[in-house]
Amino acid sequence: MFAIIRKISFCLIVQLLSVGLLPAQQAVKLEELRCYSAVGPMLRYFQDPALQQSMAKELQQILYHERGWRLTDSISLPVTYPNLEELKKNKSLLVKDTKNQSLHLWMDWIEVQPINFFAAADYLNDSVRAAQSASVVRIAYYLLNPRNELIEKNEIDISLTQSESPSIGIPFKGILADGLPYLLTTTARGFREAMIESLKMLFKKDSTTSFIEVRVPPAYFFNNFIEQSPHNKHLIIRPEVKNKSLRFLTDRGTQIIRNGETEVRGVRVGGKKQPGFPEWVFDSLRLIKRVVETDFICLQHVMRDVLNDKSYEVKFFGISNESTVSEGAFPLVQKRMHLILHENDTIARFLVQAKPEINENDYIAINQSYNGSDTASVFNFDLTTNKMKWETNLQLTGTLLGQSFAIRVRGNFNFWKDILLNDQLIMRLQGRNLPERIMIKDPAVDPIMMNLLLLLATSPVIDLL
Repeated sequence: MFAIIRKISFCLIVQLLSVGLLPAQQAVKLEELRCYSAVGPMLRYFQDPALQQSMAKELQQILYHERGWRLTDSISLPVTYPNLEELKKNKSLLVKDTKNQSLHLWMDWIEVQPINFFAAADYLNDSVRAAQSASVVRIAYYLLNPRNELIEKNEIDISLTQSESPSIGIPFKGILADGLPYLLTTTARGFREAMIESLKMLFKKDSTTSFIEVRVPPAYFFNNFIEQSPHNKHLIIRPEVKNKSLRFLTDRGTQIIRNGETEVRGVRVGGKKQPGFPEWVFDSLRLIKRVVETDFICLQHVMRDVLNDKSYEVKFFGISNESTVSEGAFPLVQKRMHLILHENDTIARFLVQAKPEINENDYIAINQSYNGSDTASVFNFDLTTNKMKWETNLQLTGTLLGQSFAIRVRGNFNFWKDILLNDQLIMRLQGRNLPERIMIKDPAVDPIMMNLLLLLATSPVIDLL
């Protein structure tokens, strides 16, 4: 019975099509998809055959659902990557097969810097959107009939803003300072999902939408030293920064810490004893002065653990002579004599070393992106491995409240900091000045100790070194 009904239905559809009561699918050939980015490598995600095939199938479904069109090739996309000079030339739209009744489609996907896009007249006053945007992609299409006549065109601008992520890592953006555009807005999956939503709006019948915002997950450089899926094992915190204070929530409750402004004091080795310094400081500096005729300064500031109602003074000792003053730099004394005071008691003494000799094999792969937590999301932009060593630029080592500690300041612009207590890694900080994210690897560490190490690791003096 079912087979008979199915046969009758099929025959009825054929008859309706033959008399024009049902529309036949209109075949559309995608002639070219031009991709260009003035920002970074995001549009090169199309180099992946699997992603390209997935996008081709999605485009097929969108065209059929929104317009009743059937893409002649739903397996691959005719992607080209013109340079800027080629892009500036008048676009050549030429139907070669005029006997075929298919429509012919050309598309442009162009990524630009938000600062350039929002400077245009229509968006001149939209400073909030401009600040939030990571990049802007303009998608345009041109549709020609078999007689080589332009019958339809449309475009849409997509502002990609980065969403919150439970991951931590080295953001895929221009921190390498080697002249190349390392700025990647999102992961391969984020790119795919954003473009699918944009294409739906672009091809929607009679749509007047010309601008949309899409939130996407951020992309990170792949590396070999941050644990994968860290959010499943450790506490990752995005602290609230206000008036140079850090406020964040841990397993031990809310914490608020703040570093004061750096002050510079001269330190007199001879003559009347200066207040505010332990006597052993002058003994150590006198030994240096006997070897090299020099003067000394102290770079100091107050550290405040607000909710625990504790204040500390940290003091870094530097060399001040005619040479260092003319260079505008004050190299620190290379001895374990920098200190932290609490109510005139010395609770920490430490050494500061530039470019310490540490056996490190850490690197970031600048040809690979991922989502910061899952190796399955790794994408190779170039099959040639391109690794950059992630070295320690500065290391603080010493004792704090009777326990040994180390703070390793790493990467360009001191972007990354590893904090160790008793030779165990307990925290990681991401961010140049104040941390953008904090990974707590050992939540059992006493909050007072944790906050002290955080304050020292984010000392404004470190940015001066």
